[in-house]
Amino acid sequence: MTSVDMLTPAMENLWDEFVESHKFGQIYHTTAWKDILESSFNHITNKNLILWDKDGRKIAGALPLYLVKSWLLGNRLVCIPLGTLCDPLVNSRENFQTLFNYGLNLKNKFNCKRIEFKIFESTSLIDEKLIPYSIHKHHYINLMDDLDKLSKKFKRTVRQSVRKAVENDLEVIQGKTIDDLKKFYNLYLKTRKRNLVPSQPYRFFENIWKRLYPINMLTLLLVKRGELTIGGGIVIRFKNRATLEYLASDEDFFSLRPNHLLVWNAIKNALEEGCYVFDFGRTAPDDTGLMRFKQSWGADVVDLIAASDSDIEKKTLDRGSLKWKMIRFAVGRSPLPLYRILNNFCYRHLG
Repeated sequence: MTSVDMLTPAMENLWDEFVESHKFGQIYHTTAWKDILESSFNHITNKNLILWDKDGRKIAGALPLYLVKSWLLGNRLVCIPLGTLCDPLVNSRENFQTLFNYGLNLKNKFNCKRIEFKIFESTSLIDEKLIPYSIHKHHYINLMDDLDKLSKKFKRTVRQSVRKAVENDLEVIQGKTIDDLKKFYNLYLKTRKRNLVPSQPYRFFENIWKRLYPINMLTLLLVKRGELTIGGGIVIRFKNRATLEYLASDEDFFSLRPNHLLVWNAIKNALEEGCYVFDFGRTAPDDTGLMRFKQSWGADVVDLIAASDSDIEKKTLDRGSLKWKMIRFAVGRSPLPLYRILNNFCYRHLG
């Protein structure tokens, strides 16, 4: 008979081995990501569930859940906060249902409003009673061709932009110090503010750096023009997948195409490191500029479905909603020091 336990420190090695072996396993399922979240946000606590096989020795399935506490948005269980590809690690509908029932017990125990899922590859294994409440787009490139064949799939404007960046003496280097990370974050902060959205606090990126850089799972790319840092991005590697999860640039140098040069170098690096997929992360469908940029690289695009066991008022989550408009107004009007405070407030409730 199968049984379900909650993850303990003694089980972490077994958990990570299971994530590594499971077809849906991604960096966001690992205990490394758990450590990053729990050390960055006091309101997020791991509640991972493990389904044992009949002998009780091997993991047969797993449901990575996090308790996200918020007096503003209500407590909820999330699979997985601040992650892109976060499928439950199951191989059958039966396994999912067993784990989900335990999740419902946790929902009641912690007085949660709902359980939230992000569904990528596990659609056929998930309870059809879950209610979709948003759809993001996921862009990725299969790296099965050599660089020449791959580049021919890019739009002509992409190849022109990369050449323009090189002709304007831009270069891409790998950041290796915490000071390099701070340079990236300063750019990222301004980029998010320019796009009228809150930014994750610096401690989140510092913990990503501390946890993933020493084990060679993270590359920090910086675009330089002379001594100036005008662009940057963080690439995370896991199981032959390279994910460009965060991208930033200086708007004063847009015309020199720093983003194009950075992505080009990130793709080259991924090929050299033997990755099979280059991942652009997720995008809100109404972010048309970012959608066009990602599609110009010849990327495939699929849906990322967010679903819940309880109905969520969609207007609350839409970018056109009153709450979002108020946030965007506050972000646009805030000087940088006040914007940092606003970020900390927002990410005290998000996840």
